[in-house]
Order: sequence, then structure tokens, then C-alpha cells
Amino acid sequence: MSEDESIEIRIGQRIREMRKAAGLTQQQLAEASGLSKATLSKIELGQISSPISTFSRIAKCLNLTFEDFIRTGEPMSYLIIRKDDPRPLASQKAPYGYRFELLGERWPNKNIVPYMITYDPDPRNKTRPNFKHEMDEFIYVLEGNLDYYYENEIFFLEPGDSIFIDGSRTHGGKAHGDKPCRALLFAISKK
Repeated sequence: MSEDESIEIRIGQRIREMRKAAGLTQQQLAEASGLSKATLSKIELGQISSPISTFSRIAKCLNLTFEDFIRTGEPMSYLIIRKDDPRPLASQKAPYGYRFELLGERWPNKNIVPYMITYDPDPRNKTRPNFKHEMDEFIYVLEGNLDYYYENEIFFLEPGDSIFIDGSRTHGGKAHGDKPCRALLFAISKK
């Protein structure tokens, strides 16, 4: 995979590889993971952005973890990411108006997966985020304000605030107000 490929393409290629290795058709994996065949095809081709919860459902059906989709297997004991280094980033907004960059995707131990996430304001979208997956999350707000939905609660977070959540419960964030919110998000394996 080349450095300039988007996250969607990288993950999509890995899903296709793992699906074929498991001997499953697109239809079989789509049904098992609760997706349409068309949606799974678009994910495998890197044509759509999907939330971690969707990738986690697909991984579970393949007896894998989300980390298996982004693991590169390069042996290393440290990783420096310079501010000007190219980073895989979502080429499209995911549902609920956020974009993300994968930080440190070359790190072989994917028990912690760091992202830079940008929540774009979208006053027309009144839908409450409802992501669920098998990882914990730590979010640290860098700039802008964030409404963070966790089960039946809404937490207002501003720069310097953070939240640690159990990802297996309904959650998600949205920019508060008319400015984007940028945050560091760490998805942490429970294994």
C-alpha cells in the first residue's frame, strides 16, 4: 500500500484480503455483519468512510479485531511521526459529520489506535450518534467545542477536556456551535 492511499482504501483492501482468506463471498460477509452487499463492496473498494463500529462488526464476523485491518507487520520498537509526514486520512466525511486522520498506522502493536478527528458543524443533522464497537475510547479536545453523546447523556467538552468511554455502549460526538472541533481520539483494545 502506498503512502498516499486513503484510510478507506487501506482498510478496504485488508477487509477484502481477510474475507477471501476466510473463504467468504461478499454476500456472506455482508449478511453476517448486517450490511448490504453494495455497502460492503464500497467499503472494500475504499469508496465510503465507515465508523469504527462498522469495521468492528466486520472484524468480529471474520474472527478478527479492528486492529487486524490496519496492522502492517513492520518490526519496530519506536515510531516518530513528523508534522509534515503524510498521514492516511478519510477522503470523505463519515456519518454524523466527522473526518479523521489515522496517526501511527505503521505501528505494529495496534492495541491503541490514535486518530486526529475533526467534527464539522452541521446544524441540519439532528440525528444522535449511535456508534458501538468492542474498543474503549479516550478523546481529548484540542480546539472547538464538542457535544459528546454517551448512552442517554450529553456531555459538553471544550479545549483541554477529555472523556474515557466504554465503546460497547452507544456513543458519538458532534461539533457544538458553528465551528469545527478537533480532538485526539485513542481507540483502545480491551484485550
